[in-house]
Amino acid sequence: MNTKTQPAPLAMCRKCGAKAKRTGQPCKMPAMKNGRCFLHGGRSTGAKTPEGKERCRQAAFIHGFYVEENLAEWRRVGAWLREINRRVKGR
Repeated sequence: MNTKTQPAPLAMCRKCGAKAKRTGQPCKMPAMKNGRCFLHGGRSTGAKTPEGKERCRQAAFIHGFYVEENLAEWRRVGAWLREINRRVKGR
């Protein structure tokens, strides 16, 4: 078989081999270079450089609601509202 033009059939590929907890059967997914499939550890091991780690941190940033600047603003607004309520009830 010419491997340059046709991919190898799954039956001939090296298998992952990770054991299933419940059945004890080995995983039948094709293995990657490290010997495991993408489900059992064959993908990225994570960012190594400071630039890559910063990019991951920025990608995981969701909304910023709980960052320190926003918390300080919410505290200020809360104090302002408490002061208004105190004055209104004091009438």
